[in-house]
Amino acid sequence: MIKKIGASLLVLVAGLVPAAGSQVEDCVAAVVNTRVITRVDLRIVDRFGLHPDDAGGRSLERLLDRVVEQKLVVDLAREQAAPGGEEIAAAMNALILTLGPEDFRKGLDEFGLEEVDLRPYVEEKLIYRKVIASRFSQSAPITLKEIEVYYQEVYVPAQTREGIVPAPMIQVLDRIEARIQERKREEQIATWIGNLKALADIHINRDCLK
Repeated sequence: MIKKIGASLLVLVAGLVPAAGSQVEDCVAAVVNTRVITRVDLRIVDRFGLHPDDAGGRSLERLLDRVVEQKLVVDLAREQAAPGGEEIAAAMNALILTLGPEDFRKGLDEFGLEEVDLRPYVEEKLIYRKVIASRFSQSAPITLKEIEVYYQEVYVPAQTREGIVPAPMIQVLDRIEARIQERKREEQIATWIGNLKALADIHINRDCLK
């Protein structure tokens, strides 16, 4: 159940907020089954591109929703899907290469962090992705009727809007089937995480994001 954080709960969890540099103002954005998510946590995730679904450029409110979902999945299978030290180190190195060493160091300095302080954020993303990949690895069956409907109602209108002559359906069957598979997988993940949310104790403080 998702609830709004009250003043008494804010006082209770205030001592649990991790220090991420005295120069950065912070507040509690959410508590998920006693685990605290702060505004600084969200800013770190955003700054280093550690979004659960790799989609950056979102608002802090939407990012909070996704990080809450990630916490629920990670807490469900942290022990079973925990990455090894080499896997975390490889992910850290990939992050440094993606951002560039100079920008990576600049990001750490912005939050008063050391490189080791970023490892828990990287680890959580790795666990989340491993759990999702493992749980939703099976392909759902796709019928020819579904492909025909997608072709007529989605593919053709999209191509037409861009001034492109739609290719015959036979030429784009594989592409359409893959897109339908992806959409079904997204729906399955959303339903599963929705069930996790219904069973969890979630407190949200959206005033923290203003």
